[in-house]
Amino acid sequence: MSLRAVPRPWRYLLVVSLALNVAVAGVVIGLAFDRHGPGRGGRMGGPLAPLVMSLPDDARQDLVTELKRAPRLDPGARRASFEALLSAIRAEPFAPGAVTAALRKQRDLGEARLSTLETALAAELARLSAEERADYAERLRQSVRRRD
Repeated sequence: MSLRAVPRPWRYLLVVSLALNVAVAGVVIGLAFDRHGPGRGGRMGGPLAPLVMSLPDDARQDLVTELKRAPRLDPGARRASFEALLSAIRAEPFAPGAVTAALRKQRDLGEARLSTLETALAAELARLSAEERADYAERLRQSVRRRD
């Protein structure tokens, strides 16, 4: 039976059904190959990612809890800083100094967040025993080696 023999509304339904099946299969396959497993939260990026991801599960969860309690950066300030960067990029005549200043503000906001994370990470490492820290250091070494 040819696809042309199928009435047009049914063809659309078949295409939509196929698309949904492919999407569901993609999610299932993605979860199956997710080395962090379900319930482990999103993946972390940035310079401290290997340091955080190498923590034991309970210590990493404590770190996340601590970070949630920490004062957050004002989302309005981050948004305003980003809008200022966009304005500087679009400006005519273009002023590289204005872009540099806007980028510096973005960096400063990122550094404030990074500083909070560094402090929480150091506190979490201080809670570990010497043996746990040695195990952590080995996991970290292996993690960094895999990334190279």
